Amino acid sequence: KDTYDYAHNQLILIKGRGIKTPPLDQLKRDDHVAMGEVTSVPAGKYAKMYLDKHGLWDKVEPHVVYTKDVREVLNYVDKGNANYGFVYQTDLYAGNTQDINVEKVKVTPINQPITYEMGRISDHELSKAWVTFMKSKEAKSILKQYHFE
Repeated sequence: KDTYDYAHNQLILIKGRGIKTPPLDQLKRDDHVAMGEVTSVPAGKYAKMYLDKHGLWDKVEPHVVYTKDVREVLNYVDKGNANYGFVYQTDLYAGNTQDINVEKVKVTPINQPITYEMGRISDHELSKAWVTFMKSKEAKSILKQYHFE
């Protein structure tokens, strides 16, 4: 096999910690949901897939604030500029410390796994060493510390 799936992630819905929020299908006029641009941010595409799958897109779309990346989504929710946001599980953490101003509402499963894949395009010794390392227990331990699966 020319490629190796080295990690998996999950898309999650977050909100401001301790803040009461309406359900996604009952958002009020001034409520906002932050998510990445559907055409250019994979997490935005996954969020739309989740919302479509659960019949929520038409109700949520008027409240969407689009962002350039998931870090910006996290920032919007962290600062209270959005009620909800869609981010990767790993984005809740800076290293091993969870962002204290947001909380996970739930995992938002989609029809395809979020997989990080690598492949070698060279027979260079360093390339081979990198693949060997990424398959090691040490690499798996490091990825787990950053909340990858």
